Amino acid sequence: MNIAVDTYSFFMNFGRHRYKPSNPWTLSCYFDFVIENRLNGIHMDPAHYDPVKDVPVPDRFCKENNLYIELGAMEILSDDFMDYFNAAYLKHLSAVLRRTILP
Repeated sequence: MNIAVDTYSFFMNFGRHRYKPSNPWTLSCYFDFVIENRLNGIHMDPAHYDPVKDVPVPDRFCKENNLYIELGAMEILSDDFMDYFNAAYLKHLSAVLRRTILP
């Protein structure tokens, strides 16, 4: 069995919602958690990454650490859905893509 923990599990740590921590997490903090807990992959909630700018960072991390990546996407009818689709399937990924989560 392969296990990943969704970045949404740490939504309060990231400070991208109503709660604003004094020392918000970055993706590096999440990556440290993944390594420390010997997880098999990462799951990026769409509230915690930009599909245009941020995808190369988790992709590189996963490739370097032999992990898989799951990318979440916002609404399937959203105007920016194609950005998520392109991030997952067409452009950047060199790591193993397990799945893309669509609501």
